[in-house]
Amino acid sequence: MKRFTFLVLFLLVPIFELAAQSSVQVEFDTLTVAEVEQMAGMSVDSIRLFADAGDATAQFYLGVYYDQTPFTDLGKARYWYEKADAQGDADAAFYLGCMYDVGRGVPKDNHRAFEYYLKSAENDQVLAANNLAWCYALGQGVKQDYAAAAPWAQKAADAGIPAAQRLLGVLYTSGYGLPRDSTEAFRWTYRAARQDDAQAALNLAAMLAGGIGCERNLSLAREWALKAQAAQVEGSNEMLEAIDESIAGEKRLQKFGVTREQVKQMTDAESVKLLQKMAAAGDVEAQYSLASGYYGGHWGIKKNYKKARYWYREAAKNGSEEAKRALKELGW
Repeated sequence: MKRFTFLVLFLLVPIFELAAQSSVQVEFDTLTVAEVEQMAGMSVDSIRLFADAGDATAQFYLGVYYDQTPFTDLGKARYWYEKADAQGDADAAFYLGCMYDVGRGVPKDNHRAFEYYLKSAENDQVLAANNLAWCYALGQGVKQDYAAAAPWAQKAADAGIPAAQRLLGVLYTSGYGLPRDSTEAFRWTYRAARQDDAQAALNLAAMLAGGIGCERNLSLAREWALKAQAAQVEGSNEMLEAIDESIAGEKRLQKFGVTREQVKQMTDAESVKLLQKMAAAGDVEAQYSLASGYYGGHWGIKKNYKKARYWYREAAKNGSEEAKRALKELGW
């Protein structure tokens, strides 16, 4: 049953746009030679010797040396990654996927990136599993397939990759590729947010504000929305504004001895009675909503232009810009 604008405390249903929060992770760090030597457990000269002798691990680290140190040579990096990949090195396949994903030293090619991620993930590289899951979810380099994305997201999420945990939350929320399960959605979104995934923080704020998979908690929702805002996540400003409006709305209802849940259960007649009580007490949003009800004949209210004009004027006097616009448009 439809409720009045002021009484419908905004339910923040998380609209998780996958394309907007894609988290294919490409690993291109800036490393010192000493750091590469430490990772490999040997000097660069030794790395070269072992790589030339056919050692796949050394070939991978020689690729990293040419890829990520000040001695960058992307052609040589790809050559050594390919040598290591030919011997089944999962990390080399992952890095090749990253190169094709963004066009680093090679033409950008989403399909080849997908193929390398698949090869790497099948050899238990969890970052590749995350990227593979997102490729399936987005249809990037492969036909979109949420059901195929789910097990790879699960594998990476279980390994602690926050982007994969967030993706699982999205899949469970939407019911794409997995049975809809708000409890699981909340659990995985929370785990990602706890690892400082800013987009997950925004998703979590939406779930807390809407009571999706959890008890509704606007104060906690606001805390997570602020974290997302600090990271400049798109949509965080709007989320905070909506949460603040909801908090203000609940405080207004408390003044009249009712809760949001009670309002949701009211009939139209009961809602109108509460609306009239709040409008008479000077609640500007109630005044505007009551005016709209009288003007349009909504919620079982009989049309009455005289009363509509009166309440629009009252709302305008109390600062409602919407009421002022309505009066101007109606010539009142």
